[in-house]
Amino acid sequence: MVSSFIFSWMLQILACIFICPFLPSCKERLLLLGWIFRSVSSLVIRLNPYWHLRVLGPRPTRPPSKTLIMCNHLSNADAFFLSSALLPWETKYIAKASLFQVPFGGWAMGLAGDLPVHFTRDCHGWGVVKGTVGKLMEQCKVYISDGMPLTVFPEGGRSENGHLRPFKDGFFQLALETQAEILPCALSGSEEAWPIYELLQGPATVYVRIGTAVPSAGHSLESLKGAVRAHIQALQRDLPMPRTLPPGERIGGTGRWEGDREGREGEAVVNKLGSGHRAQALPQ
Repeated sequence: MVSSFIFSWMLQILACIFICPFLPSCKERLLLLGWIFRSVSSLVIRLNPYWHLRVLGPRPTRPPSKTLIMCNHLSNADAFFLSSALLPWETKYIAKASLFQVPFGGWAMGLAGDLPVHFTRDCHGWGVVKGTVGKLMEQCKVYISDGMPLTVFPEGGRSENGHLRPFKDGFFQLALETQAEILPCALSGSEEAWPIYELLQGPATVYVRIGTAVPSAGHSLESLKGAVRAHIQALQRDLPMPRTLPPGERIGGTGRWEGDREGREGEAVVNKLGSGHRAQALPQ
């Protein structure tokens, strides 16, 4: 991946010099620079003999626009596999600020227009740096109003056992305020490609499934979180190789996806909304 970061950054610099001055808007410049970064990363993934990406099921018929893409989070490699699955669509990613300090890779993320979350840690656990959340959300609103989709991991961190962690409120509230739709996605296998808490990468087959958009209109904050959670869990159950352990244990063994109490409550929300809001089933 390091070589792809260097190559992406160099191509972005060349694009900034020779192409971007002739593009009419900031949006088009950001889309180009992001597409370069995502395309090079995707090429590296597809040429890696130890990594295999499989995108299952149908893709939406139209590209995301006023959209928040939400996916479960298992690995440091999730954004690369998901962006590769979404190509040729370009979306902007929300990532922890420390990643933007990584030479070449972080610089490429910044040029691509990805947005940082500034985390801090104190005696009460993890939080965000005071005064940074409002600025982040304002920039997110600008992106959405310009028709640039955003990709976020609503758990706020990687799952250690494959089960969905509780969702954070922030980006669901953003969806309600901007009337953006939410496109649920799910992946599995990335925890083998780049195991949590480890620097070394391993061989893996990663599966990605893209769901159907959930409109935010007509939802409360809690009902929207429940509906999206149920959609993601339905997509997870369609994946061939879900890897989970009982809550409290870390990834390390295999097992069938059983869901959880919050997911079952979310499914009840989806049932009340009607079949039009269900995730599509994988063709048999």
